[in-house]
Amino acid sequence: MPSKSSPGKRGSPGKDADPLASLAESSRRLAEIVDRMEKEHCLLATSSMRKYLWYKLLGGIANGVGSAIGATIVVGVVLVLLQHFLSQMQILPVIGKWAAELWQFIQTYSIQK
Repeated sequence: MPSKSSPGKRGSPGKDADPLASLAESSRRLAEIVDRMEKEHCLLATSSMRKYLWYKLLGGIANGVGSAIGATIVVGVVLVLLQHFLSQMQILPVIGKWAAELWQFIQTYSIQK
C-alpha cells in the first residue's frame, strides 16, 4: 500500500508537518530579526553622532576598496581572455599591416611644407 505522506513534505516520516505553518513561523522569525536590526540601527544613530559617523566612514571606505578590487579583478580577467583569444586568432599582424598601409597613405597624400 502506498505511503500517505507526500514527497514534498519535510520532517520525519511519521510527522505530518504543515508547510504553511512552517512558512508562517519562518516569516515571523524573520520579521523579528528585521525589527531588532532596525531598533539597533536607530539606537546607534541616536546614541552618539561621532560613533554613527565613524561607522558610516568605515562602511564607505570598505565599499570603495571592495569596488576597486572587484573592478581590478574583472578588468584583469577580461584582458587575459582577450590576450588569449587574440593570440589564437593571430589578428595583431593584420592590424599592424593595416596601420602601416594607413600611415603610408597619410604620408603620400599629406601636404608637404
